[in-house]
Amino acid sequence: MSVNIDTGTGTNGNAREKIIKGIPISPGVSFGRPCFYREKNSDVPGRNKKNPTDQYSRLVDAFNQLGKQLLLLNRQAEDCFDHSSAAIFRAHKMICEEMQTAILDSVKQEQLTAKNAIEKCFDAYSGYFNGLGNEYLSERGNDFTELKQLLLNLLNNTETFLTCKDYQGCQVGECVLENEHILVADELTANVAIRIKGYTKGIITEKCGANSHAAVIARSLDIPVISGIKDPYQLLSHHDSILINGVTGELFINPDKISLAKYRTQINRPYSSYEAVEPVPQFTVLADIDGYHDVKNAIRVKADGVGLYRTEFEMLSKGRVLSEAEQIACYQTVVDSMDGKPVYFRLFDLGSDKSAPWLGIPAEDNPALGCRGARFLLTRPELVKSQARAIATVSRSAHVNVVYPMISGLDQFFQLKKIFLDAITGIDHANIRHGIMFEVPSACLQAEELYQEIDFGRIGSNDLIQYLVAYDRTRDDFCYHDLACDPAVWKIISNMAVVARKAKKPLELCGAMVTIPEFIPKLIGLGIHTISTGPKYIAGARRAALSCFS
Repeated sequence: MSVNIDTGTGTNGNAREKIIKGIPISPGVSFGRPCFYREKNSDVPGRNKKNPTDQYSRLVDAFNQLGKQLLLLNRQAEDCFDHSSAAIFRAHKMICEEMQTAILDSVKQEQLTAKNAIEKCFDAYSGYFNGLGNEYLSERGNDFTELKQLLLNLLNNTETFLTCKDYQGCQVGECVLENEHILVADELTANVAIRIKGYTKGIITEKCGANSHAAVIARSLDIPVISGIKDPYQLLSHHDSILINGVTGELFINPDKISLAKYRTQINRPYSSYEAVEPVPQFTVLADIDGYHDVKNAIRVKADGVGLYRTEFEMLSKGRVLSEAEQIACYQTVVDSMDGKPVYFRLFDLGSDKSAPWLGIPAEDNPALGCRGARFLLTRPELVKSQARAIATVSRSAHVNVVYPMISGLDQFFQLKKIFLDAITGIDHANIRHGIMFEVPSACLQAEELYQEIDFGRIGSNDLIQYLVAYDRTRDDFCYHDLACDPAVWKIISNMAVVARKAKKPLELCGAMVTIPEFIPKLIGLGIHTISTGPKYIAGARRAALSCFS
C-alpha cells in the first residue's frame, strides 16, 4: 500500500512536494515529466455461431501477426540486451505455438468466438499457475495473461499510444518530440518494456511483479521502475515533475530543492554498467556468473575473480543433468579465463524456484523452506559425486573454492563434504578450499563451530534476510532496501565478522546488498573486505569503496 507524505513547495510552481512509497522493481534514480501509456479497447461480441469460418480466419491471422511480433522482439532483445531477455520472447513464442491448436479447435468444435476461445484456454493456464500459491510461479501465470491480451489486441485491432505534455506531438508507440520522460502505465508487461525508447528515463506502474519478465528487461535496460502506485493516471498530470528512486521505491511528485539536491548526482545516470573501474587495494570485488559464457563480462570489468559460479544454471538452461565431461569443459573454461584469479564453485543450489520436473523434486506448499540446497543434494548424492570429480579435475591446474549452499548446521556440512571427498579419492585435490554459504540463521548461530571446520565463510544476504525477517523475497511487495536496513541483519553480519576475525579466516558477502552503494562503507567498517556481485555492479561497488581507503 502506498503512503503519502506532504513536504515543502515543489518544482511545479507552488505545488507542494508529495512523496509516495511504492515497491522497488528496478534500481536507479530518474527525473522528468510523465508520459502516459494507454490502450484503446474495442469490444467483440462474445458468441457468434453464424460465421465460425470468419472467426477461425481472424484467429489464424492474429496468431500469425503475434508470431511475427515475438520473433522480431526476440531478435531485438538479442541485438540490444542479454540472452535472458531474448529467451523471454522465445518462450512466449513457444507458448503461443502450443496454445494455437487448442484455441482453433475450440472455435471449430465448440463454435466459440475467437475472443472466447482465447480467454478460455489462456485463463485455464494462468489460473493453474496463480493457484499454486508461489509468487514466482504466479509470475509465470502472468505470462499467459500477457499473451492473451496481446492476442486480443491483435484480434480487435487495439492500438497502444503515448500522451505527453504536448500530446498532439505524440504518435502511436513513440514520442516524435524526442523528449525525456517518465513512462506511466497501469501495468508493465514484457511487450511494453522491450519497446521502450531511449527517451524513457524511468517507469511508474500500478502492477509489475519483481520477478516478472518485464522487470528482468527493465533491469537489463538499466531503467528505474517502481510499482504499487495506485491509480497513477489519476494521481499524476502532464504538468507534474517526477523523481523516482528505484532502490527505495519512493516517488517524488514535484520534488523540492532539497530532494533534487540529494539525488542530483544520481539522476538519469546508469545504476549499473560494464564499465571497467580499476581495482581498489584492500577491497576485493569478485563477479557472480550463471555459466561459463558469462566469464567474458567478469574479465571486461576487471573483476578480481569469480566469486559465485552458479553451476546449476547451466543444467537448468539445457533442461537435463550435465555429464561429468560437460561439467569439466565448462569449469575449465572459467578457470583458464581467470588466469590464476580465484574461482568459487557453488555446488548445485537446486529447489525452491530453481526446479524442473526432470529433477524429481516434489511439489511443495512452501518450497523456500523445503527440499532445496544442501538438503536436496543429500537426497541426490550422485549429483554431488559427479560435480566433485569435475571440480577436482580442474583444480589440478588452479586453486579453486567449493561453496556449500543452504547449510543449516555442522552435521549437514559434514555429510555433504564426506560425499564430496569420497568421490574424489585418487584425484589430487590439494588446491581445493571448502566453505559454506551463511544464509540460514541456524548456521549463523553456529558460526564459531562451523569456522573450525571451514576454510572460508560467505554470507548470502538475499536468503539470510528472507529467513531472518520472515518475508518471502519472491513477493511482489518485497522491498529489499528497507528489509536490509533492519538492525537484526546488521547485528548478524557484525557478529559473523567478529567470529571470522577470531578464527583468522575470510568472511565474504554476496547478494543484492552489495549492489546498494550506501551499504559498502558499512560493510567495510565491519571488516568485510571481499564481496561478490554481478559484473554490472562491480564499478559502482568500487567507487563506493574508494572513500574508505583514501
